[in-house]
Amino acid sequence: MAFYCLFDDEKQIVLCVDPKCGCTTIKNWFGRIVGEPIDRHPQAIPRCMRNASQVWAAEQYVRVWFVRDPFRRLVSFYYQFVVN
Repeated sequence: MAFYCLFDDEKQIVLCVDPKCGCTTIKNWFGRIVGEPIDRHPQAIPRCMRNASQVWAAEQYVRVWFVRDPFRRLVSFYYQFVVN
């Protein structure tokens, strides 16, 4: 499963979010926290994004994973790709 992992070295926090779990909202919020101009690239924060394998090495950081209920995700997928 793909995750966006956003690292803030100053505040020592890592946010990991699944692409179908409100990631645009979370990335915009995170961009405002780290001072990234969200009007230019609201979906990309390249200086803060790192590979998910680096999350476990950041032991001193607060790590937050945003996940979505699998059943609701399945219903959303069915509605978006089958019904529409």
